[in-house]
Amino acid sequence: MTKVKIIMPRGSLGAFPDEHPLETALRIIGVGFGNEGEWASKYGTDFENETFLMKPFCWCEKPDCPWCARCAAFEDSCVVCAIPHKPECYSNELERREKEAGIHYSQKYRLSYDQRMKIQDKIYKTLCKERGLSYPDGCAVHCDCGRNEEVERRRDSEGCDYRKGTGIFSRFAPLTHDKKLNYYDPPNFWFKPDNFRVTWYKYIGRDTAVNKVTPPSDLLERVFSTHPKGMTADQAFGKWLEAEENSAKMFAEILESLG
Repeated sequence: MTKVKIIMPRGSLGAFPDEHPLETALRIIGVGFGNEGEWASKYGTDFENETFLMKPFCWCEKPDCPWCARCAAFEDSCVVCAIPHKPECYSNELERREKEAGIHYSQKYRLSYDQRMKIQDKIYKTLCKERGLSYPDGCAVHCDCGRNEEVERRRDSEGCDYRKGTGIFSRFAPLTHDKKLNYYDPPNFWFKPDNFRVTWYKYIGRDTAVNKVTPPSDLLERVFSTHPKGMTADQAFGKWLEAEENSAKMFAEILESLG
């Protein structure tokens, strides 16, 4: 009998036992302000008023979308950062070897996850040794053609809307300015009165990051005081529990179908 190994990232099925209360609060807000048919307890929902903004992780990759046109995420869409690596660069050689081995992300996989990771690790190790580069640190993103240094030079000398808070990012300036990284990062959740911001990757609970250690203690109360249909936080909590039960049931049925 073939054994099936399912690897799932944190948050991919919604809530989990040890999640932070903030993540639970975000799920409740998503369900409370979301629409029928959405998996808002997992992704959040697209909603904004004068008090808060919630935006699911976006990958539309449209140039006029602030969440997707960030040069830190999609450098090819940025006029400042869109500099190709030279043909001889580590990054291009890595891609060539991955394709040759049949494990590049653009190819249809023929091997299991564990098999691909074993081959990829061998490629990393060999190529880093050949080029005199660090391993495992940075082995997936090394550049030895000078391209990254040129990008940084351009960013410092020319800047861009992402770092100036202009253009499509002007609606977020100056409140969302990340002083450490020096850009205006659109949040996935933004409680405007306290300028409390949260970002996540793909799902609520996955790589969640905040700009302040402690969220407002009355966050849910203040958010739901603005609900267009008068839903309370307690009512949304009940709706969220029901959504989680449905998700658990669905996943159980999927596992059962796998035999």
